Amino acid sequence: MTYGDVMAQILSEASGKPVSTTKELVAMMASVAPDKFAQEIPEAEMAGLLQKLRGELPGIRGWLEQGAAEFDRELRSAKKH
Repeated sequence: MTYGDVMAQILSEASGKPVSTTKELVAMMASVAPDKFAQEIPEAEMAGLLQKLRGELPGIRGWLEQGAAEFDRELRSAKKH
């Protein structure tokens, strides 16, 4: 499993969207730092990272909601002009 796989899994859990959908988002983010997202994670480290991030799901969910709301505001603003 890679860091990108972990990110896609956590974003899926936070958003309720399928992993296939969140992998598309992670692919876009990986274009900025491809080496980090493609890096393989040892099994023990991956389990610990997933557990830690699952503890942060409320904050991650809030971050996603905030980003979606901001995107919506910008989209509405652009339509007015």
